[in-house]
Amino acid sequence: MTDLTEDDAIAHAVALHREGRLIDAVSAYRQILKSAPDHSGALHNLGVVLAEDGRVEEALVLFDRAL
Repeated sequence: MTDLTEDDAIAHAVALHREGRLIDAVSAYRQILKSAPDHSGALHNLGVVLAEDGRVEEALVLFDRAL
Protein backbone atom coordinates (compact mmCIF):
# COMPACT_ATOMS: atom_id res chain seq x y z
CA MET A 1 0.00 0.00 0.00
CA THR A 2 2.93 2.35 0.37
CA ASP A 3 2.96 2.88 -3.42
CA LEU A 4 -0.51 4.44 -3.35
CA THR A 5 -1.25 8.13 -2.95
CA GLU A 6 -3.35 9.06 0.06
CA ASP A 7 -6.42 9.48 -2.18
CA ASP A 8 -5.83 6.09 -3.79
CA ALA A 9 -5.36 4.47 -0.39
CA ILE A 10 -8.69 5.90 0.81
CA ALA A 11 -10.42 4.74 -2.37
CA HIS A 12 -8.97 1.26 -1.88
CA ALA A 13 -10.15 1.13 1.75
CA VAL A 14 -13.63 2.32 0.75
CA ALA A 15 -13.77 -0.36 -1.95
CA LEU A 16 -12.86 -3.03 0.60
CA HIS A 17 -15.59 -1.75 2.90
CA ARG A 18 -18.19 -1.77 0.10
CA GLU A 19 -17.21 -5.34 -0.75
CA GLY A 20 -17.92 -6.31 2.86
CA ARG A 21 -14.28 -7.06 3.59
CA LEU A 22 -14.42 -5.31 6.97
CA ILE A 23 -11.23 -6.75 8.42
CA ASP A 24 -9.29 -5.67 5.35
CA ALA A 25 -10.94 -2.24 5.36
CA VAL A 26 -10.03 -1.71 9.01
CA SER A 27 -6.46 -2.65 8.23
CA ALA A 28 -6.35 -0.30 5.24
CA TYR A 29 -7.75 2.64 7.23
CA ARG A 30 -5.31 1.99 10.08
CA GLN A 31 -2.44 1.95 7.59
CA ILE A 32 -3.49 5.37 6.32
CA LEU A 33 -3.70 6.67 9.88
CA LYS A 34 -0.14 5.53 10.58
CA SER A 35 1.17 8.12 8.14
CA ALA A 36 -1.64 10.67 8.53
CA PRO A 37 -3.04 10.30 12.06
CA ASP A 38 -5.42 13.27 11.70
CA HIS A 39 -6.89 12.27 8.32
CA SER A 40 -10.55 13.06 8.96
CA GLY A 41 -11.84 10.83 6.15
CA ALA A 42 -9.92 7.79 7.35
CA LEU A 43 -10.95 8.46 10.96
CA HIS A 44 -14.61 8.79 10.01
CA ASN A 45 -14.69 5.82 7.67
CA LEU A 46 -12.87 3.59 10.15
CA GLY A 47 -15.44 4.67 12.73
CA VAL A 48 -18.24 3.64 10.38
CA VAL A 49 -16.71 0.20 9.83
CA LEU A 50 -16.18 -0.32 13.56
CA ALA A 51 -19.75 0.80 14.33
CA GLU A 52 -21.07 -1.68 11.76
CA ASP A 53 -19.05 -4.34 13.56
CA GLY A 54 -20.68 -3.42 16.88
CA ARG A 55 -17.60 -1.63 18.23
CA VAL A 56 -19.54 1.54 18.97
CA GLU A 57 -17.32 2.96 21.73
CA GLU A 58 -14.24 2.74 19.51
CA ALA A 59 -16.21 4.29 16.67
CA LEU A 60 -17.32 7.24 18.80
CA VAL A 61 -13.71 8.03 19.72
CA LEU A 62 -12.79 8.08 16.04
CA PHE A 63 -15.78 10.25 15.13
CA ASP A 64 -14.74 12.75 17.82
CA ARG A 65 -11.19 12.79 16.46
CA ALA A 66 -12.49 13.29 12.92
CA LEU A 67 -14.41 16.37 14.01
